[in-house]
Amino acid sequence: MRDISERKRRRVLVLYVGVAFGCVVFLIVMFKGDVLAEFFSNDAAVIQKGFDYLKGFAPETIVTAILFSMIGYFNGNNKTYFLFI
Repeated sequence: MRDISERKRRRVLVLYVGVAFGCVVFLIVMFKGDVLAEFFSNDAAVIQKGFDYLKGFAPETIVTAILFSMIGYFNGNNKTYFLFI
């Protein structure tokens, strides 16, 4: 019985870590995306367009973290059939 509760605790912990990481990336991309875009160009117009794109992309970082955590959970429990759909 202890093994089951440990697995549940670990499952929740991994989900929280994934969401926390997604939130950190969201904040960096949403508010400092211009700094990230500067790695690829020195042109102000390109940096602004890159920043605009990253603002639109930012919410996806949280959803992706949750999705990858759930895929890992289902793969770990041999419930992978519906992942192929």
